Amino acid sequence: MVQTRSKIPLTVALMTYNRGGSYLREAIKGILEQTYRNFEFLILDNGSIDETPQVVLSYKDDRIRYVRNPPGLSAWFNGASAIKISRGERILITFDDDIMLPTMLEKQMAVMDSDPGIVGVWTNIQTINKDGGTIQDYWHPRGEDQIYERGEFLADFLSNQIWPFPCTLMFQRSPHKNLAVEYNYYGGPPPKKVANVHGGDDVLKLVELNSKGKIAFINAPLFKYRRHHQQDQHSTDPSLDVLNTYKKIKKIIRTQNFIPQDIRFTVDAFVTHYEVQHIISTTSEEKLPRKSLRKISNIFEKTPPSTPASQYRLLSTAILLSYHRKDAYRLLTNDIRSPGPQYSTTIHALYAWARHRTNNRSIFAGIRKESSIAILGSVFIASLLIHEARAHGLRIICCLESNKKRQGKTLLETPIIPVEELTSNTAIEHVILSSEKDQDPYLKEYIANLNSTVRITSWKDLCHTKFTAPPESMARIKAIHPARSNAS
Repeated sequence: MVQTRSKIPLTVALMTYNRGGSYLREAIKGILEQTYRNFEFLILDNGSIDETPQVVLSYKDDRIRYVRNPPGLSAWFNGASAIKISRGERILITFDDDIMLPTMLEKQMAVMDSDPGIVGVWTNIQTINKDGGTIQDYWHPRGEDQIYERGEFLADFLSNQIWPFPCTLMFQRSPHKNLAVEYNYYGGPPPKKVANVHGGDDVLKLVELNSKGKIAFINAPLFKYRRHHQQDQHSTDPSLDVLNTYKKIKKIIRTQNFIPQDIRFTVDAFVTHYEVQHIISTTSEEKLPRKSLRKISNIFEKTPPSTPASQYRLLSTAILLSYHRKDAYRLLTNDIRSPGPQYSTTIHALYAWARHRTNNRSIFAGIRKESSIAILGSVFIASLLIHEARAHGLRIICCLESNKKRQGKTLLETPIIPVEELTSNTAIEHVILSSEKDQDPYLKEYIANLNSTVRITSWKDLCHTKFTAPPESMARIKAIHPARSNAS
C-alpha cells in the first residue's frame, strides 16, 4: 500500500546534538509559542549522549515528533532526513541554539500565501551573544521587505555579500526536492566524492530556489541568532569550502539561460578570489613561492574583469600581487569610480586599500611601529595585512583563530594560535580584525571579553584612513591581460 503524505501546511524541523541545557529549552519554547500553530514540530536528535532526550520528552505537545538517530551518523544525514521524513507542504529547518520570535511563522506563511509564485521566504535576524545579550538588532541592513523575481537574488548577493541565514528559510517542498545541495543524496549511499560547502549551503539553497521561482525577504528581525565561537570550528578548510560553494553556483547557473552575462563574470571573479585564497591558506613559507605567485598571476589574468562587480571582487588579488610583481602598477590603474552604496563594506574597504597602494601610502600609518599586533583570522585579508605590515616594519606576532583545523599551522610563517590564548598572552597590544563579513561588533565584543586591555581595530577602519588622492581615481584592474613578468 502506498503511503500518502498528510496535508500538513508546515513542518518546523529542529536540528539538535548534545544541547540539553538552556539553549535547547529556549529554542523549543520559541517554536511552541508561535502565533501560527498549525505545524508539525519535528525534533531531529543526531545521537546526543547528554540529557537532550530527557529535555525533549519533557514537553507534552501533540505537534512534537521526536526522532533520535543512532550514534555515528553525520550532521549531513540529520539535515537530509529533515526533508525526507517531514510531512509538511512547506518546511523550515532551524537549530538548537537560536530563538524564534513569536510572529515569525505567521508572517512567513502570510507572505507565501499571498503569492503562489513565491517558493521561499526568509527573515532578518537579531544577533545575540552566548548569554542572550543583543549584539546587533539587524543583521541585514535595516530596509524594506523584498521579493526577488526569478534569478534576481544572486545579483544582490554578489554585490553586497550579506549571507542569508538558512535557519529562517521557509520553503515550498516541491521545488526544493531537486536542490543541488547535500540533501539530495539522502536515501542512498552518498557519492564517493562530495565537495564540502561548509556554510555555503546557505546561499546554494536560495540560488537554487530562486532559479525555480520567486523568493521573499522579510526585513523585520524575527529570529535571534546566537553567536559563539564554537560555530566556526568545524570547517575543514575555510577557503576550499567557500570555493566549492561558488563552483556549485557556477554549475547551477550554467544551465540557466535567464542569468545575465555580467552575473556569470562576477561568479567567475569569486571563484578566482577563493582559488587564490586556497593557495595562500595552504602555504607555509614566509613568502609566497614563485610557483604560487605565477599560478596566482595566471588565474588572475585569465579572469575577465568585464563588469564593475567582478573588478571589485578581484581587488584583493590585485593588492596581493602588488606586493610581489615588478609591474604592480600595471595591475592597479585608474578610471573606475568608487563603488556605490549597494556594495558591501568589504568592497568599499578594498577600494580604499587599493587607492592607498597606488598613492604609496600605508593603511598602518596611524599605528606605532613598536606595536605588537595580532590578526584575528588567518585567510586572505589576514595575508594582505601581513604583507602590508612587513612592508612598513610592523611586528605581527600571530594570527588568532577559532577554527581548530587552522590552529597550530602558519600563515606566511606567522603562527596561528587559538583565539582563547589572547587571555594570557600579554605580548599582544593590538588586535586587527580581518573578517570580510559584517560582524565587527560581535568580534569586538568577543575579543574585549577575552582581554579588555588590548586595542581592537577592524581592517576596514584602517583602509578608510584619510589621505590625499586624485579625485575619482582608483585602483582599477586592467581589463586586458597585463604584461607578464617574473615575480620578484
